[in-house]
Formats: sequence, structure tokens, C-alpha cells
Amino acid sequence: MKILWVTHDKQGGSRLTDDELIKYGHDELGHEIIVDNKVTPGFDLVVLSNLHGLEEPVSKNIYSPYITIAHDYGFCSYYDAMCELHNCIECEWKKKFQQLKKAALLNFFMSPAQYKIHVRMLDEIPNVRFIQSQLDWENLRRLRYTTKKKGTIIAPMVGGYHKGVDNLITWSKRNKRIVTVIGATDSQTEKLKNEKYIDYKGYVNYETALKMIAQSESVLFLPEWTEPTGRAVMEGILLGCKIITNDHLGLYSWITDTRPEDLIMQIQVSKISFWNQISFLLNGWR
Repeated sequence: MKILWVTHDKQGGSRLTDDELIKYGHDELGHEIIVDNKVTPGFDLVVLSNLHGLEEPVSKNIYSPYITIAHDYGFCSYYDAMCELHNCIECEWKKKFQQLKKAALLNFFMSPAQYKIHVRMLDEIPNVRFIQSQLDWENLRRLRYTTKKKGTIIAPMVGGYHKGVDNLITWSKRNKRIVTVIGATDSQTEKLKNEKYIDYKGYVNYETALKMIAQSESVLFLPEWTEPTGRAVMEGILLGCKIITNDHLGLYSWITDTRPEDLIMQIQVSKISFWNQISFLLNGWR
């Protein structure tokens, strides 16, 4: 099968999930998969991944059957899960994305909680399926039994208010605990540098981040919005960390057993199910 995988994401959780799905589809199933940032003809299937980063022409002239994967929420500069305009029925982007979702063979979401937010923003969405965020288990397994530094708390985050910067600061002050924070800065995260209980490290690459999580006793993540999954929490679970979070985590909206061995099983099954559903649909399409 010849597949075009369209995405604008070059890094972050969505790209990590894409990479794992692509690797399995290519290495294990033998599909020819081309990754690009635009739609071109000549493919058996087009995968539109993380639509918020895709340009307007992507919604036009899709020459092949296609599916969508929603890693986040927003699909225009004003319209996302934290937006106050979610009843903006005149939004042209909303209309285009409604049409795009309705014509898709399948629309994948990271969790039921994330899907509910999309329904609030886009109304009815057909052909819904769920795909668990994907992790490189072999890489995590090598770090699984790293000796942890007693009492250490790490908060891996990229983003500002919606990712829980204010919640993080409030928690550290209330509990008078030092929290090591890693992640890219923006106008919100700049404030972390002057907080008494925050040890702000800034951006570190993914391999370093995993090593730092593995050495920490606890992972703290307190998102303000409904986090589609919560990759940092998943990594913390699989690396044997205690988890400090809230009820805004999409992961907990469809997974009740988060023991490491069960979680990795669910991740692997989700990946296989993703490709099985695509194969079944395309065989029927032909």
C-alpha cells in the first residue's frame, strides 16, 4: 500500500506518535509511506495528521481516500480548546474542518475526553476511532530501573497557561517542594525562572528528558485544559515514577489500569488496531 502521511509537526508528542505508527506500518507491514507537508495525487491513502498545523489548501483536492489523526485541538489562530468563541458558527475554518471530517474514512482521536472537546467545537463527527499516544518502549525499557533521587519531582512541559504553568507554580508554593521543570519557553513559562520553588532547566532534547524523568521520584503535570492524552504522565508511569496530576488528563478518560505492564500492552494493541482498521477499510474501498 502506498500512503502519504501529511503533517507540519517536526517535533513534540504528535511527531513521536506519528513516527512510531509510520515505523510499524513500514517495517512490519511493508507499506510504502511518504511523509510530506502537502497533499499530492497517486496514493492509496492519505493520512492528515494534526490538522491545526496544516494550511488551507490541504482541505481541497484530496485525490485519495483519507483519514485524520487529531493530536491536539486548534484549527485556526483563534479557535481551540481554550477558545471563548466555540459558538462561532460563522467561522470559515470551522466549516472547512467540518467538511473535512465528514468526508474522512476514519477520524482518530487520542482519547474520549479529547473527542468530546472536538464535538463541542465542530458538532457531529462521524467515523470516530481512538489511537493511544505511541512511545518507544525499547528505549524506555533501558531506563526503567534507573536509580531515582529520593524526593525529586520533575515537570516536563512545553507550552504555557493551557499546559498548567500557573497550576504548577501554585502547587509548588502550597507544598513548598522544589520542582524541576524542563521544556521550551514561551511568554507564560518565562515566569518560572523567578519562582522560589522552581528549578527551571529550559529546553532539553528528548533523550535527556527521558533520562531526567527516569531519575525522578515523581512526575507532576497539572494541565488547565483537557490534555488530549498526557504523554509525560505515560512516560512517568512506564519509568516507575509516582504521578501527580489532576482530572484534566485525557489518558484517564479511557484507561483505568495504568500499571506499566498493562499500559504498554494497551499502547501496542492500539498501534496494531490502527493499522488493522485502515487495511480493512481500504480493502472494502477497493
